[in-house]
Amino acid sequence: MLGGTRPTVTDASLVLGYIDPAFFLGGTMMLDVKYATAAIEKDVAQPLGLDLLEAASAILTLATENMVSAIEEITIHQGIDPRSAVVVGGGGAAGLNAVAIARRLGCTTVIIPEVVPALSAAGALISDLHADYRSLFYTSSDHFDFDGVNASLDALAGKCQAFLEGPGSDALEKSIAFFAEARYHAQIWEIDLPLHTARFKTPEDVSRVRMDFDRLHEEIFAYNDPMAPLVHPPPGDPYHEQWNSMSRFQRLCWLWQADNAFIRTSLDHTVRFELLLSDYDYFKSELLDYVGLEVDPGIEEGLEEFYFCQFPFKLVGEDLCCSLLPSAVP
Repeated sequence: MLGGTRPTVTDASLVLGYIDPAFFLGGTMMLDVKYATAAIEKDVAQPLGLDLLEAASAILTLATENMVSAIEEITIHQGIDPRSAVVVGGGGAAGLNAVAIARRLGCTTVIIPEVVPALSAAGALISDLHADYRSLFYTSSDHFDFDGVNASLDALAGKCQAFLEGPGSDALEKSIAFFAEARYHAQIWEIDLPLHTARFKTPEDVSRVRMDFDRLHEEIFAYNDPMAPLVHPPPGDPYHEQWNSMSRFQRLCWLWQADNAFIRTSLDHTVRFELLLSDYDYFKSELLDYVGLEVDPGIEEGLEEFYFCQFPFKLVGEDLCCSLLPSAVP
């Protein structure tokens, strides 16, 4: 048996009959439906209470939604209507999701070229070698922390330089570009803003970033707000006038929503904060500490076996009244 034991999109396609197990890679490789079925049953169908075909379909639906979201980022979020576009399938999966993607986007035409399996490989050969590094640091244009921002930029520059001297050492051309995730005060979603300076030395540098953001915001959303402060200040900063008057629940909702997580409510006044397990340390150390909540160490046992978890909070009035009790989905 080749490969791993966890279910993949190929396994789901195999179970649904979208792929011929006897003619994979032009007949050069045989696929085993039995192993694909067992993997989906064990890791998806049984934990979620689905039958085999529902689980396989859910895998493909999730993969499709991820692709649709990526397309929306460069179309709808940039003010472009994708419905008039032609969808071209490509990649090793031979455009398997192309029709589903077209339906979600409202496109009426799909093209599957004869060379479809080689399109991604060709793109990898001609694309630039690059690496992305991130650093979390909050500040605002009105109360700009020069030392903190420059320290973060220095750390990122060090990582980039190590990449250039390592994997990128033989490149003909090399460059480092900095971006900031920025938003107006009280906005939920950030936009990626190219920085035209590698270090901030004067207030004029901040003003330049501010003007660049206003211009980019208007380009994307057709309006801007030059009077609004740019980028959220850290929670608890005196600049945030409402912070001290918020309940613990309101603070947690405000913070978690600002970081693009999902908040679910139900009729019994339970609020669930849903997050990938990879975000758990951030959720615990950054957000819960800000609002004065502690996690019972006992609930962390066995969490490494999961990739997704939920934290339900029971409400009384506007505040929290119980400890964290996560329910995890394998």
